[in-house]
Amino acid sequence: MGVIKISDVAYDEFKGLLDQNELPNYVIRINLAGMG
Repeated sequence: MGVIKISDVAYDEFKGLLDQNELPNYVIRINLAGMG
């Protein structure tokens, strides 16, 4: 698992989404289907 860099605006919007869905500890897993 790695760290990603996002802007402050994107962080605030994403954190709002997590708060809205009542995610405990803000822990999520994102599966990347593929690149290229």
